[in-house]
Amino acid sequence: MKNELEKYIIYLEGERNLSPRTIVEYKKDLNRFLDYAKRGKKKTVYEIDMKFLRRYLSYLRTLRYSPSTISRKISSVRGFFSFLEMMDIIKKDPSQFIPTIKKERRLPSYLKQDEMLDLLKSPILLDILGKRDKAIFETFYSTGIRVSELVGLTMESVDLEQGKIKVMGKGRRERIALLNPNAKEAIENYLKESRPELLRSDKKTHGRSNALFLNKNGRKLTSRGVGKIVERYIKKLGIIKKISPHSIRHSFATHMLEAGADLRAVQELLGHLNISTTQIYTHITKGKLKEVYKKTHPRA
Repeated sequence: MKNELEKYIIYLEGERNLSPRTIVEYKKDLNRFLDYAKRGKKKTVYEIDMKFLRRYLSYLRTLRYSPSTISRKISSVRGFFSFLEMMDIIKKDPSQFIPTIKKERRLPSYLKQDEMLDLLKSPILLDILGKRDKAIFETFYSTGIRVSELVGLTMESVDLEQGKIKVMGKGRRERIALLNPNAKEAIENYLKESRPELLRSDKKTHGRSNALFLNKNGRKLTSRGVGKIVERYIKKLGIIKKISPHSIRHSFATHMLEAGADLRAVQELLGHLNISTTQIYTHITKGKLKEVYKKTHPRA
């Protein structure tokens, strides 16, 4: 079964063009499934049937995983068996009848507009790192990009003249994100007055980093590093909610919809493949929709 798994991983890398991180998660899930199959004395993929997969689902439930984790693990198994059927390795996919797991629908945490503006104003612009942090926050809020996309930006990614950045998203899908005037100005100031100073701090590569956003040692910022920056400012502002870089992405989407943006447009800006992923934000904006209805409907 390990041979079939290796073929599937090659397919995910070459044909599906999934990110390395996603592939690692698939491998973890499927290796655990194959270990379970081995304990159940299943030596080949031909021996696995729907009954065995249902037992595996019950086993996952006994481990007290959250519904979303179980759903992901089952999704990995489904993808694997779908591939085996497509490649004629098995005649019929036994996973198609596994029941769908209902996921918990958690509303994402986000900042209200006044809280967001406070965050954007909080970096001290006389400080090198303050200029960088201001550019990071303005870029996040202008584009709604993921933290992994932000730290992946290079000097070539940014076109300040056109007011846009080239983003490499999930599944290595490329898209264009737009910079508003505040973000453009913040990035310009950072590039002019802050980044050159940070590059000089790099004693290891002597300032050769091509990453747009650098840490205090002049090297590429990590997702974890950006998370710590956001946490520090949120704590300083006295905001009690748990806010992460992803919360700023949620704030971007929520504020766009509250202002009347089309859901499809927000989907494109966020780089969501499916509109259902974007629809979670409609739950947050229901209160705003009621206000709009009351103000605009003749008989409201």
